[in-house]
Amino acid sequence: MTRHIDVLVIDADSSKQPERRSITADGIGQALNGGMLEAFGGGVWSGYCDEEGKFKGLPFNVRATRLARALGWRTDDVLCGPVVFLGDADENGADTSVTPQVLDAARALGYLPS
Repeated sequence: MTRHIDVLVIDADSSKQPERRSITADGIGQALNGGMLEAFGGGVWSGYCDEEGKFKGLPFNVRATRLARALGWRTDDVLCGPVVFLGDADENGADTSVTPQVLDAARALGYLPS
């Protein structure tokens, strides 16, 4: 049986609304348009972006970078291309569904309806 998790996908194109999706672990790579996965985050949340996004010239993802910083991501780095937000890994290292903290922060930034 294939395991699904709920994620929040934020595209770099601001005309596309952030979207909650139920996907498989393989679906994370598809949500990043086939890019190599780079994990980031901390605490009760994590995220994935395309590891080579900057080198590929993918556009700066203002909304995802703002959300990550609102969640406590402390770096001068920026996220490029589509970004997937989810929960932190479980005790077995498996990805988990997006947390209420991430969704609440996305709502506070106006990315999701109240």
